[in-house]
Amino acid sequence: MVSRVSEILYHRYREVFDKEKTAKAFGYWKPYTQAETFFRLAKGATQEDLETGKVYSALLQAVGVRKANQYKQLFFHICSCSVYCISEVEFDKHYAQLCDELRNTDISSLDNSVTEMLICILSTLGLFTAALLLREKYETKVLSVGSALQKYSVLFQNGRFRDAYELLQKSTFFRAYKVLRPTTYASMEQSLLPVIHPEMADTHSSFAKYLQGKAIYIIGPSDNKTPVHLATDNRVVIRYAYIGNGKVGGYYKSIPTDVSYYNGMHATTVASMDDPVFLSDLSFAVLKYKLQVPFWDTLKQTLQVRYANRAPYTMQHGVSPNMLQIVLTDLLPYGKLNLTVLDNNLYLNRHYTEGYASNQVQKKMDDFAFANQFAKHDVFCNFKFTRALFNQGLFTADPRLEDILSMSCEQFAEAMENEYGHKQGIQEV
Repeated sequence: MVSRVSEILYHRYREVFDKEKTAKAFGYWKPYTQAETFFRLAKGATQEDLETGKVYSALLQAVGVRKANQYKQLFFHICSCSVYCISEVEFDKHYAQLCDELRNTDISSLDNSVTEMLICILSTLGLFTAALLLREKYETKVLSVGSALQKYSVLFQNGRFRDAYELLQKSTFFRAYKVLRPTTYASMEQSLLPVIHPEMADTHSSFAKYLQGKAIYIIGPSDNKTPVHLATDNRVVIRYAYIGNGKVGGYYKSIPTDVSYYNGMHATTVASMDDPVFLSDLSFAVLKYKLQVPFWDTLKQTLQVRYANRAPYTMQHGVSPNMLQIVLTDLLPYGKLNLTVLDNNLYLNRHYTEGYASNQVQKKMDDFAFANQFAKHDVFCNFKFTRALFNQGLFTADPRLEDILSMSCEQFAEAMENEYGHKQGIQEV
């Protein structure tokens, strides 16, 4: 797992150096560059490149394998589905073969780093059903022979909170972890205990007192056009990356924002503004992690600034939880809340509401950066974790999100393919 220091330094260096140099400087982003190299080769590949093995060799290099050996057939099918120089009929045939191969393949001897890189590449290429098949096998492997931290991550992201807590208590690794990383360990415990034992919820901190007894709405960032009625009194409205009322879009744009969560990029952006007067609209600003930016420390005189409770639960290295996951995890220590999630469709439509801060970021993305978001944020972890909390009654949702959370993982993967799948980019030949 990469330290927060590396993540903070990445954001600093990204502003100075180009992305390739930055990626090489920080091992955290190595999967990004490896996936990008293969993505661009596959996109421009010819039938000759496929037949002569150029694409195959590039895939092996991207995942760090010299010889595929027993997995040769699996790598071959991935290559056949990766290129755009084939017809839709050929793609459908190869994709069916790839999925069958994944269902029948024992990945127990496949190196974890190779498995994670393959999941990243499959997700980036829009082969979501294949990515899910491999990811599910990887979860099973992790629960059997993975590290304690990986096992905890899988249990947590699947909403198996009691099992995750028992692992924290019984594992030799976590007994040492409690001594060496006491703050992180406490964060993990605080995320689990209130779900298992509601009487242990935090009711004394300033944020806990602020939330108690109120209708809490997490709104955004996609305008799903399935509005629900909001309480007019005694409510808290939470948004992401708030930069002023004039920048809020969607059906609920006239509803004032009380709490805003900021990831590292947005927090740095706000800190660089000459006079971010909109922060006075907020009761709390919550940062994804502690930044080495004096701006936020000086604000504590006038605005309550806190750092999100982040229990590590991403099974794969180089994966970053998205903001809904971060908010839901941050709220777990406060027990059962009157919580509703609105205008969020878990990436099934990437059209953000007008004015949302990430619109500007998205406009600057090229085709790879856009596609890689699904791997970087692990859409299946996002889906499974959100669905688990919803099924346990920890929040309610608007009709659109309810429909999504009623899906199976396979249905969700199919919906992602209908929206962004690799087949969408194939031109008839």
